[in-house]
Amino acid sequence: MATRRRTTARRTTRSSGGYSSGYRRRRPSTASTLGGAVALGAVALLGKLSWPQRIGLAVIVVVLVVGYELWTRRGQIAAEIAQQQAAEAANQPASGQPALPAQPPQAPPAPPAAT
Repeated sequence: MATRRRTTARRTTRSSGGYSSGYRRRRPSTASTLGGAVALGAVALLGKLSWPQRIGLAVIVVVLVVGYELWTRRGQIAAEIAQQQAAEAANQPASGQPALPAQPPQAPPAPPAAT
């Protein structure tokens, strides 16, 4: 059985009417240049830090991210808490009335029959 040879030639297809979805700019944008510079600075900074400083920085980043997520979702969290409190208030008896048990008390089991 013959095996297929793989070629290293690059195949390009172009959609009719201009650029395909795989179009790549020849010149980098300002955002990608600044992003690359920030990433390079971060890598250089991490290379100079000791391990305890790196761990501390990671903890600070995690605290900031969690804080941001909680801050942006605070309305949703407050609505869920209010909904839970309303459900608990609906399940509680009105003031002055004794609370009814969820299930009636069960009779103790019958003693075994003597033989």
